[in-house]
Amino acid sequence: MSELGSMPTDKEEGRCRMLYGQLNNASAKDVREVNMNAVKLLNKKYSIDIGLFAKLRHNWGAGGVQHNLGSWFDS
Repeated sequence: MSELGSMPTDKEEGRCRMLYGQLNNASAKDVREVNMNAVKLLNKKYSIDIGLFAKLRHNWGAGGVQHNLGSWFDS
């Protein structure tokens, strides 16, 4: 798949960068690890300030109080 457009890795002073991603099948640990590693690499490469994510069909209450989006970055 080819890239659509480009974005410099250097961020101008005063700029805010947002990353939006859809976390398909992220409830499966092996898929989640791939997705979160990609997000971490993009955050570092482009100095992302705000992350916005969509996840459909996931019951956040099923895993207890420790089960949240933040815990996915730690797993």
